[in-house]
Amino acid sequence: MKIAGAGESLLIGLIRRLQESQAGGVAGRTAAGVLKGIGDDSAVLNTPPGTSLLASTDLLVEGVHFDLSTTTAFQLGYKCITVNLSDIRGMGGTPCYLLVSLGLPGDLEFDEFKEFVRGMTTAAGSYGVTIVGGDTCRSDKGFVVSVTVLGNSLKPVFRSGARPGQELFVTGTLGDSALGLKILQSSGNIMNLEDPETMSLPELLSEPGLRQYSVRVLKRHLMPDPVMQDYPGATAMMDVSDGLLIDLDRLCRESGTGVRLEQACLPLSDALLKLAPVLGLDPFELALRGGEDYELIFAAPAGSTFENATRIGEFVDGPGIIVSSDGIVKPLKAEGYDHFL
Repeated sequence: MKIAGAGESLLIGLIRRLQESQAGGVAGRTAAGVLKGIGDDSAVLNTPPGTSLLASTDLLVEGVHFDLSTTTAFQLGYKCITVNLSDIRGMGGTPCYLLVSLGLPGDLEFDEFKEFVRGMTTAAGSYGVTIVGGDTCRSDKGFVVSVTVLGNSLKPVFRSGARPGQELFVTGTLGDSALGLKILQSSGNIMNLEDPETMSLPELLSEPGLRQYSVRVLKRHLMPDPVMQDYPGATAMMDVSDGLLIDLDRLCRESGTGVRLEQACLPLSDALLKLAPVLGLDPFELALRGGEDYELIFAAPAGSTFENATRIGEFVDGPGIIVSSDGIVKPLKAEGYDHFL
């Protein structure tokens, strides 16, 4: 059945039913803080006293952000939620509620739409957030997803708080998602992450020993996970979505500082170091300019240490620079993904 013949009430009912199943499987049950969710003209929410309300919106457009010939509906649903949660985490906040608006092609199969919703509600349930409303309409220009996430924070961390002499940290590892995208584009196939042995990988990666690494980087791209750990003491913070260099430049501009970025300190995964040379790619290029890492970069006082975060430089007066692994100093340029360049 195509969704064009399903009717809007059936589509919204499916979202509501699968969302409620994440709250314990009880029809009509809502999460803590939700006085009224899906079903009325607007949601009614409680915010904890003394906290600031955080809000962020992301727009995902078929052909620009995703390709349904290489992405399953479940993976798309999962990703459209988690990338939005990362924006709230990039300010040190706690994501709580989601508003999801969908532009849907009329020829989309209902079962595929159901898988998309299952991906959304699975991700929302995994991170303790609730879909409380949104909108649906028909789209004649492909699949369009707009997600607004609401969260709260006792003390939001802005991009503007970095100061010369403070140190720069990044969580996790960088470049994996960009490599996963390269593999996906070169294969042109759907990647079933739940059954890796069936995945059709490029011939260079067909060796059994490389398949496990390929799965890791493909998952980083197709089903990214936001960083949920808190970093007390961070004075400036943002998530890395468009690439380390361009996002770091944005943070520095807001703070009015430069930065000395030490390339040799960049955290690179075993998968990236193993696979990139096989494909003729530079792992540092992927780490510096590749997007969709959804890690956090943040400033903290000199001498700070953090679990699951790596010091990669320091903030300075004057323009930003990169110190390469062999000691060559170059200007830091805001290079990465930009929709309009």
